[in-house]
Amino acid sequence: MEKDSSSLDNLAQRVKEDLFSASAADHVYSFLPSSAYDTAWVAMIPDPGQPHRPKFPSCLDWILGNQNGDGGFWAVDLDHLMHLPSLDSLTATLACMLALKKWGLGSQNIDKGLGDPHPLLAMYLEALPAGYINISPEECVLGHQNEDGSLFQSPSATAYAFMTTGNDKCMRYLETLVRRRGHGVPSVYPMDENVVRLCMVDHLSRLGCAERFPVEIGGVMELAYSNWIAQEGRMPMMKDVARQIYEDSLAFRLLRMHGYRVSPRRFCWFIHDDQLLSNMKENHSFFLGAMYSVHKAAHLTFSGEDELEKAGTFSRKILEKGLLCYNPEDGGAYFNNLETEILHELELPWLARMDHIEHRKYIERSERGYGLWIGKTSSIR
Repeated sequence: MEKDSSSLDNLAQRVKEDLFSASAADHVYSFLPSSAYDTAWVAMIPDPGQPHRPKFPSCLDWILGNQNGDGGFWAVDLDHLMHLPSLDSLTATLACMLALKKWGLGSQNIDKGLGDPHPLLAMYLEALPAGYINISPEECVLGHQNEDGSLFQSPSATAYAFMTTGNDKCMRYLETLVRRRGHGVPSVYPMDENVVRLCMVDHLSRLGCAERFPVEIGGVMELAYSNWIAQEGRMPMMKDVARQIYEDSLAFRLLRMHGYRVSPRRFCWFIHDDQLLSNMKENHSFFLGAMYSVHKAAHLTFSGEDELEKAGTFSRKILEKGLLCYNPEDGGAYFNNLETEILHELELPWLARMDHIEHRKYIERSERGYGLWIGKTSSIR
């Protein structure tokens, strides 16, 4: 027993050093899950000095090492019991195979991806035309490039923009990203590192490990509260609504759970915007991650908080709409991680849950890492 306790203490100390220490800034992004789709696009970029070689070989290594062994597809949202892909894995698998084909690698991986038991590719190839936009890549870069050199903070979009335009700012953005990650890349970069740390706190709490990190979690929450107060009363930005609502509702939930006095008005403002509500209903799949976060935050409603109650009711309708295709007889075999979490969220009232059972179920559901459901590749296609 003493040996087991010592081993747990050592693991906890490693987590503290890797993710919470003053020198852990470059390790924060290792917490984010890798996106097979975005990693594949970055892997396709040739080295400007040696066009026959990849610029980022570590991304190719990630692709070769992260194909599903049984099904032959690439994704991070596998059903580990049924070994079946979700529909989201289609584009990820195509992109990974294209990256391997481009550099003449992984012929066996490609054959496995094209062959049984994964016939989805052949069935959907006609749905993937060569182009979707009517403007040139150069015009797209000029119109949508951020100050950091990215397009929409998306590694895949930025990788494509560089390969078609050779834009130097795109390359600097990608070099910084791969240097910080060193392997597969996330679907969104950069992110506010304070938000990533809040995700760490959420993950540790849901695993049932929070009690081992009281000082570290306390520091994260103090900083989160300071940021919350500093931005109190800010006007909502309509540029990236889903991401903003996701981050604000996550911060609110964790702050309120740790005893801080915070108002839900920071993220419930959307409930008064009829045009935005209509857009959310029409494009519900894109807002599932944000509405999942709002629904969890609404569990912490105090008496008289009508805005939060309305936000919780609306978010539930969006989540239920996202699960209309669910067939109980197949056990959710084609669900991705987000849909599985939503199903769990809607099945049992929050106050009826038991912590130790919730921890166990979360460990079983999250064996592939923490789910961060923002960014274009996390919406359901």
